[in-house]
Parts: sequence; C-alpha cells; structure tokens
Amino acid sequence: MSADDKDPSNNTGSDSKVVTIANVNLPLQLVAGATASCGTSNSLTINFSDPAGTNDTYSATIDWGDGNSDIPSPISSGDSFNHTYTLAGKYTATVTVSDEDGGTSDSKTVELALNYNLSGILQPVNPGPPNSIFKFGSTIPVKVKIQDCDGSYPANLGPKVTWQLLTSGTPSGDVSEPYSTSAADTGTQCGLPVHQTTNTSLIWPQSHSQMERLHTAFM
Repeated sequence: MSADDKDPSNNTGSDSKVVTIANVNLPLQLVAGATASCGTSNSLTINFSDPAGTNDTYSATIDWGDGNSDIPSPISSGDSFNHTYTLAGKYTATVTVSDEDGGTSDSKTVELALNYNLSGILQPVNPGPPNSIFKFGSTIPVKVKIQDCDGSYPANLGPKVTWQLLTSGTPSGDVSEPYSTSAADTGTQCGLPVHQTTNTSLIWPQSHSQMERLHTAFM
C-alpha cells in the first residue's frame, strides 16, 4: 500500500507499507441426517460462514469413515451430501471445507448410523391378533432374525427386549402355545435370552392375567 501527500506550498511526499491480509479460517458445523436402513443413504449437511461471501468458491473433502471419500466442488453453506454404506453399523464422517485462496476450516466429525435388518418377534410368540397365550410357568423363547445389509448374520450384537403392558384384563380363550422348558434355539434365529414366565411378558396364568407387547432394540 502506498500514499502520496501535498501541503499548501506544493511540497509533496510519499510512503509505502506492506500490508498482509490473512485468509480467515472457516467456522464449520455438521448436521447428521436420520439413521438409515439397509438400501437407503445416510446424509450430512455442511454449514459454514466466510466474510468473503460469494466472492470465494468453496469445496469440501468428506471422508465417510468406511474407506470412501468425496470432494464435492463448488459447494455452498447448507448443502447436503449422501452416502450409501455397504454394512450396518456406526460410522464417523470427517469433513474439511476450503476456498480457492487457501483458506480452510478445522476438520469436523459427525456420527452416522445404518440399522441392521430386523425380522421382528418370531414364533412361537404370535404378535396377533390373535395373541399367544402361554401357560403360567412355561419358558418362552424370544426369537428374532438379525441380518446385515449384505444378508450375512453379524456376531457380537447385544439385542435388548423390553416389555410394554397393554392391558391387565383377562384374555379370552385357552392356552394356545405349547409348554416349553428349553431355549429352543434354531440356528441364527435366536439371539435373545429366553424369558421365564411370571406375571409378566405375554403370560396369561389361570388366576391373574396380563397382556404385554415385545419390543427389540440394539444396545
């Protein structure tokens, strides 16, 4: 930068200085989309700000956490990007945004999740109608089938069963399911502990009745 000056007597002078204008870092925020299911894409939204506004052009580097990456360009704040994972699980995506002048953001991460395929509760529990009626004191094998997106059966999962009371009224009808005292595991279709009937959990004893619904989730 240089400047010239002249006084009333026409005396002139000039001077110059070197001014360095640094490119500011880009504040960055990531927003994860909803948990996806097999066959659908996960999404993330990139938000950032820059005093240069529309005077700069921006690009992003997205590491999806599964060995794949994208470098979309040009991008704008608020843009969303999709990625389809091959296998279910949780993934950490890492994003950096930069402009054509060399300005960059700090790397930010966001967690994306893809659910396994879950069959729901299998026989001998009948989700109804009609609902299963078990004899008081019997053991109920709670069976589900869990598959990865490629059709394989994953190991080391921790499914969880919860019970929700629907009604405490006496059910109509007689015991409709066979009496069992074993887990009755069958291949890959039984990944949950069996439940010993008491006064809960799809149990209809002769004198006291409760009707409950099974739910499954992953821990």
